[in-house]
Amino acid sequence: MLTSRAIAPILVTALVLYPAVVSSRPASFLEDFHVTWADSHIRQLEGGPVIQLVLDRNSGWSAV
Repeated sequence: MLTSRAIAPILVTALVLYPAVVSSRPASFLEDFHVTWADSHIRQLEGGPVIQLVLDRNSGWSAV
């Protein structure tokens, strides 16, 4: 059975490595957020980390 002295190094190693693994992945907008409306008005650029909001007359934009 593992004692607290044996578990401590494993726990410390996991706590040190976890942020490095999580922060090393490239994030994209659609991975981090769930679009619930007007998904056709979001354009992904550069493979996903950058988005562009597309405005037209249906979305309420008017350049009169």
